[in-house]
Amino acid sequence: MGLLFALLLLCPALALSADSTPAPYRKECYGNLGCFDNKAPYDNAQGKIPNSPSAVGTVFRLFTRRDKINGHDLKYDDASSLTSAHFSGSKPTKFVIHGFGGSISNQWMVDIKNALLDKGDYNVVLVGWAKGAVMPLYAQAVANTRLVAAEIKALVNEMVAKGLNLNNLHLIGHSLGAQISGNAGRLLGGHAGRITGMDPARPSYEFKSTTVRLDSSDAKFVDVIHTNGLVAQNGGLQGYGVFQQTGTVDFYVNGGEKQPGCKDISAIADIWDKIFGKRDIGQDVSCSHGRSHDYFLESIKSHCAFTGYKCASYADYEKGLCKSCSNNGCNVMGFNADPHKARGKLYLDTKSASPFCS
Repeated sequence: MGLLFALLLLCPALALSADSTPAPYRKECYGNLGCFDNKAPYDNAQGKIPNSPSAVGTVFRLFTRRDKINGHDLKYDDASSLTSAHFSGSKPTKFVIHGFGGSISNQWMVDIKNALLDKGDYNVVLVGWAKGAVMPLYAQAVANTRLVAAEIKALVNEMVAKGLNLNNLHLIGHSLGAQISGNAGRLLGGHAGRITGMDPARPSYEFKSTTVRLDSSDAKFVDVIHTNGLVAQNGGLQGYGVFQQTGTVDFYVNGGEKQPGCKDISAIADIWDKIFGKRDIGQDVSCSHGRSHDYFLESIKSHCAFTGYKCASYADYEKGLCKSCSNNGCNVMGFNADPHKARGKLYLDTKSASPFCS
């Protein structure tokens, strides 16, 4: 994420227009992907509509146990790309989607792909939309999430034609990638088996219509990992992630606002000092947000369970009032989250460094 996103969050006018005048109506149609306009509820992107598919340049790269390293590029509008790859409709299929400022080559995406293929015989599709998620154009990236979601729907429909059962579809997204997952799930009628939202993006989404943001109705099971839902106080830095409950089960890790071992930047002055002090603040401003995919990765690889407990509040959890799994009072965060176990708000703590599970 880095400095630019931090400044955008501190100074929303840099990312989202400060002009309160309603944006002029706009509409574009992109073939079989459909038409996109900026009418409510899609006014959360400050009047922007998605760029064209060629401008966004979404990449879908399929990896299987037969080809774990190089993968095969798929085309949402070319069914033959599935035939020439090693896609199997009988195997569970997992999409992994990055957020703002990310790319398909991000190490965490590669690591999650490798861990998934070590864990099971899956189709793993990495979704890269770097050209549509370029900093500092956050409002445009928000609009582009709708296009990427439509492309995912089109590709999934081709997979279904080749035998994929939607119950075996799992969309895994970080930040804006989580919002893409929710949008794609909604376009699929909520029939996808599962969506995992790793700290879904907050700006332009929190408390907006469920039509535009990740919601529990977007799949049969929606598990959300909250790590950076920090609420601004005294002009301080707000978190990148939503704090609002949005899933079937929501895990508030270490309270869900910030993570131990991550530095905090609390105000514009702090960033200003670091800019002119010529210090790199990328880790400071994005660490808690990125911990969500770190936790998910560890949950795939580790035998240690990230157990979350139902509780009225994080304060009560910290007092030790909610540490029982009786009466369906707990669930496991991450890869092994169970749709039949506890739902609602769950709390857990982690260690400040890897391995995080304790």
